[in-house]
This record gives sequence, C-alpha cells and structure tokens, in this order.
Amino acid sequence: MADSFNVKPLRSIHGVATAAVLLYAALAACYTLKNFDLGWQLAAGRYIAETGHLPRHDVFSYTAPGKEWVYPAGAELLFYALYRLGGYAALTLLGMAVCVSVVALVFFADAGNSPSRRLTPDTWHLSPGVWRLWLVALAVPAIADRTGARADMFTTVLFAAVLVIVWRLHRQLRSPLHLLPFLFLLWANLHQGFVFGLALLAAVCCATAWNSWVGGRSLIPLGGTARLPHRQLYLYSGLSALAVLINPWGWRLYASLWRVRQDMAFQRGFIGEASAVPWGWWRLRDAVRLDDPDAGVWLLLAFAATGIAVALARRQWLPAVLLTGACWLGVQYVRAQALSAIVTAVVLPSTFGFAGRQQSRDHKGAVRSLVPLGGTALLLLLPLLALRSAGLIGNRYYIARGDIATFGFGPSWWFPERALDFIGRERLPGRIYHDYNLGGWMMWRLWPRYQVFIDGRAQPFTPSILLEQHAMRAAPIDSPAWREFLDRWGINTVLISLARYGGYRLSPAELCASPDFRLVYIDDVSGVWLRARTENRAWLDRLALSCPPASLPAAGTSPAARYNFLANAGQLYQAFGMDAEALGAYQEAEKIFGGDANLRYSIAQVWDNRGRATEARQEYRNALALGESSQAWHALGLLEWREGRHRQAAEAFARAARRAVLAHESYRMLGEAYLALGEPKRALEAFERARAVSRYRDDSGGLAAAWLALVADGERRARAMTHDK
Repeated sequence: MADSFNVKPLRSIHGVATAAVLLYAALAACYTLKNFDLGWQLAAGRYIAETGHLPRHDVFSYTAPGKEWVYPAGAELLFYALYRLGGYAALTLLGMAVCVSVVALVFFADAGNSPSRRLTPDTWHLSPGVWRLWLVALAVPAIADRTGARADMFTTVLFAAVLVIVWRLHRQLRSPLHLLPFLFLLWANLHQGFVFGLALLAAVCCATAWNSWVGGRSLIPLGGTARLPHRQLYLYSGLSALAVLINPWGWRLYASLWRVRQDMAFQRGFIGEASAVPWGWWRLRDAVRLDDPDAGVWLLLAFAATGIAVALARRQWLPAVLLTGACWLGVQYVRAQALSAIVTAVVLPSTFGFAGRQQSRDHKGAVRSLVPLGGTALLLLLPLLALRSAGLIGNRYYIARGDIATFGFGPSWWFPERALDFIGRERLPGRIYHDYNLGGWMMWRLWPRYQVFIDGRAQPFTPSILLEQHAMRAAPIDSPAWREFLDRWGINTVLISLARYGGYRLSPAELCASPDFRLVYIDDVSGVWLRARTENRAWLDRLALSCPPASLPAAGTSPAARYNFLANAGQLYQAFGMDAEALGAYQEAEKIFGGDANLRYSIAQVWDNRGRATEARQEYRNALALGESSQAWHALGLLEWREGRHRQAAEAFARAARRAVLAHESYRMLGEAYLALGEPKRALEAFERARAVSRYRDDSGGLAAAWLALVADGERRARAMTHDK
C-alpha cells in the first residue's frame, strides 16, 4: 500500500517551498548599504585601480601614516569595479547574489542521493531535505546580515562551499574535492577569514584520522562504490593551506593573522560585533519567538546542542565536532553567527537521522500515517516566509530591530552623505576629527583632500589611537586636554554623527555651548563644527548657524525615510533639552510605525529627564514589552535607583547585565544596588564580575582610572560591611 502512495504532490510542495526560501533570502539581503567598513574598502579599491599599487602601509590617515597594513585586496577591487559599473545598487545586488548562493549551497549538501537512498512514500516525510528548509529559513536573517557588501561576505559564502564539499564526502556523495585549493586561493585574496576554512579542514582531517584509527568507516567514499584513500583528503587540505600563500604578501598574510587576533581581543571591549554574544537560559524564551526573525539563530543553537548529544551517542565524530564548533562560534563572536547557522543547517538534518529507510517494515502503517507531516511542515513554512518577507519590504523588520538599513538600494540613512558634501563643497579648513564609525565613509568621499583620524581597519590604529579617542570622549569639550589634543593633531573641523543609533560620541549641546566651536552644518544625522579661531574667520562669517537650530532639513519622502527623520530629529531635540519638540517628533513617528521598542525607550528618556518618574517607568516597561534590551533595563534600573527602590533596581541591572554585550557598568550598578540592600557578598560578586567583563585594564591609562576607582570603592565598602557583620 505504501508503495502506491503518490508522492508527486509532496515533491511539488517541496519545490515551491525551496523557491520561496530562495526568494526570502534575496529579499532579506536587499537592504541599503550599512556597513561602516565598506567605505574604506571602496577607497582602497579606488587607490589600487588609480595607482596600480597596493597600499601596504597606511596612506589614508594622519594619525598612523606609514604604519604597515596587510589586507587582501581582491574584495576592494571588486567592490570598486562594481560601483563604477552600477553604482551603489550593484553592491546591493552583489549581496543578494551572495546570500542566495549561500542558501543554494546549503540545499546542495545532500543533493544527488544514490539510488540506495531513493525516497519512498514511507520515507519522504523523514527526508533531511524537508527539515533543512525550515533550518535554512531560520538561518536566513543571520546569513543576510553577513552577506551585505563588505569583504567578509566572501568568508560566509566560501565557508559554506568548503563545508558542503567536506560534508558531501562524509555523506558518501559526489564531491569536488579538487576545488578546495582553488577556493582557498580566492579566499586568501578576498578576506582574512580563510582561517575559518582552514580550521574546518583541520577538524575534518582529525575526525577522519580518528575514525580510521578506531576502525570506523571511511569518510572518503566518492559516490557509488569508488573510494578515495584518506591521503587524498590530507593532500588537498595541505594544498589548500599552501594556496593561501599565493597572494601579494606571501607568508606575511599568515603572520598578519596574529595581529588580527590581537586586534580582535582588544576590540572585544569596544566594538560590539567583535564581542561575545550574551547568552543564558533566558535565551530559550527568545528562541521560540517565531515572530522575531533574529530569534532563529538561538533556535538553531538549541538544535545544534541537541545534535551534539545525538552525534556522540551514535559515535558520529565529525558531526559532533562541527556542531560543537558551531555552538562555540555562535556565542563567542557576534560576527560569526552566520557561520554557526550555516553549519547547523548543513549538518543537523542527517545527524538527527531522519531516514525512513531505517524504519522497520513492521511499522509500515505507522510510518505511512506520518507521510503527510512533511507536506504539512512545508505548507506551514510558506505563510511564515510570506509574513517575514512583507516585514522586510515594508521596513517593519528594520525599524523594529533598530537597524540602520532599510529595504532597497543606496547608502543607509545613517551615513553622513549631506554633511560630507558640505565639507567637500566648502573646503573646510584643517584636519577633521570624526567618530570611529564615520572614518570609512569619510575616506571614500573626501580622500585624498582630507585624511581620516581613525577608521575600521584596526591594524594601523589599535590600540593607541582608539584608546585616545575614547579618552577624549570622556573629557569636557572646553578642557585644556581637548585644546591640546586639537592643536597637536592640527584639527580645525569636527564632524560627529547625530544618528539615534551609533551617534552622539560627543555632545552636540556641549559643542554648541562651547566658545571654542561654532556650528556650520547640521541635519538629522550629522553635525559639523569649526573651531572659533582667527584663521577660520572667513568660513565662520559665512557659514555659522544658530545652535540649537530652528529646524532640520528633511531627506526622503517614503514612510521609512520619514520615520527615521522624525525619530532622529526627536533624539536631537532631546539632546538640546527641547523636550516638547522631541515628544512632538516622536508622536509623529509613532503614527507611521507604532511597534518600535527603541522609540518607546526614547520617549521614556524624555520623561526621565523631566523628572516624571511614573510616566518614564511606564514607557520603559512599554519598550521592554515590545522587545527586551540591555539599554532599557539599565535605564529602568537607574530610575529605580534614584527613586530608592533598590530591590527593583537590582533586578533591572541584573537583567541588563545578562543581555548586554558590554556589561561592565550594569554589573557595577548591580553591586551598588546590593550594597544599598545590605547584601555585601552579592555586591562583591557583582563588582568582581564587572572587572571580569570590563574593557578597562590597569594598562589603559587615564581611560580606565575613574571607572576602576568606582569599582574599588564599591568593593571597599562591601568588605567593610562584611567585616561589620
């Protein structure tokens, strides 16, 4: 009876679902250019194309000129060539193509099963391909986020290609092993993430050797009955490692990886995507929120953890190693979550053993009764993809997650396009001081007329320049330290971001109140100030503006553009103490989109600043109901602390610390709350945790001194309280 069951409709549903996932991947990657590194990569590509030379030493900054800079040039040249051909739209199209390619590679992991693995009506619903569609759909947001125009998009797609090749070997399917050296040759000239691919090959070789040593089945069948000896896997892996040397720097590219590792270790305390991902049991609640596309990565990690146990129980060493690596990557680095999701989507379905051929024929009736489950699972996937695709196209996804991108093409609303046009047009004097995130885009738009203070290349700058910039942010803008800093570097112009995300490194209100600066340009995302000096008088007489400004120039007419303008304007009005104007802008923005937790948080901040604790507390709660964040929990904790509600403050600070990427201040305030509650032991634990996760160290100079002194004082009071008890 089972053999007469018609599986053609189910195969048709599978084809439709596959096409839907691929379309969803294309839509998920169709967003405005948002990566801060893209600017310096375009600038480097232009430099190479125009001069015919690689920038082996820094030529783009005035703070690190001549310092060695080792970075693969292939992606930079490709980005610049595409820009020349099709503008910014071509770069978004590249991201879409790469994202769809990654998804297609994952689907290819089990394609071309041998006849012995032919699906039957008894087994179709248990096929790995059915459930892989769900896993890939969950992984798409993470993949799309790392396949935007930026050099590490090539690490994402090439890692997927290498993984699929070795996984097909493991699954006894035809696999182009000979392509590995060529892929690594490309990889080494596109992005330094080739180290992830080498680690993957090392894991496969070790698992193969172990499997052979303990007498297990070979991992190297090549379809049918033909078999390759183990030494060919080792040979091609060795050739892949050697292929990396075919690059303009030769062996120094390998040597540069140590510097990259040091930079990343340092950046973990300063840059979010280089940091570890907060996790704990509370993540399980996030994982089951199918209405939140970003929650899929946590559901995948939960599945991967289960898959490790299954693989170990079945003595499947390679799947166990790969899934363990996926879990480690997923929580260790924000930027590696896409790789973690890819590994899980490729390895997990077959590891769980969804193979109907292993079912006993005595249970044919039970198996046949489950056949419709495969079609049902795929039919349930289609409305989910439709809902999420609508959220992308309508920008609800980007607004709700606090993203600086929107659906479509062109630069992100975040980038200071209008301010850079103004600087270039007016030829403002001297060197420019700017935020870290602005450096790459400024390099692309204004170099060589202006060099940058700092940008995202890391290698020429960290740690000294990054530390100096953070130290200056903590100093009053009118302080002698600022004047000495500006004079030493020859800075006359200050450009800062006023965007509600990633902006306000310096206070625009302080700059406006300072007699040392004059506002000459402002919009909803950027501000430009000139030093009030005699040599700048010609510009100041012509360009100086009242500060705060009476109005802001709007940009864009779409609902998303209007929303972002109003939300940014509200934040700027709030920074200038114009609370009524800020609330008015927020209320207008809410009419366009009312589900933004960040907007509720901004409204709460207005009430908080005005001393309206009841209204502020309610708005913080409203923001947390829409989406929990460390920022909102910490702000609520500060409110409760000021109100003397120390138990509630401790709870809020604890929640903020669990969710924060940079959690040191939340742990410090948690220690203060426990002190106020008379619980010195718990306070000491919180202060110890604050030190452990802090970016501040004793060798960080003046930057760390004030914060470490606060922690030390809290510890002293906690020990004194313990002694008194």
